[in-house]
Amino acid sequence: MMRILKPICFVLLSLLLIMTLGGSVMAVGEVVLSVEVTGNQGVNDDRILRAITNIRLGEALN
Repeated sequence: MMRILKPICFVLLSLLLIMTLGGSVMAVGEVVLSVEVTGNQGVNDDRILRAITNIRLGEALN
């Protein structure tokens, strides 16, 4: 019984691992490399960059 279950479990775990790792790699398109603030006159650049919360360097661009 154990001889049959070991290969089946190995195959299922391998497929699960491939699907999770492969899916995340395939989902990534463009990646945020930097954020640049231009054109502002009255607000400090650092203040604007601290207010941006939905973009992080290295994450996929939506």
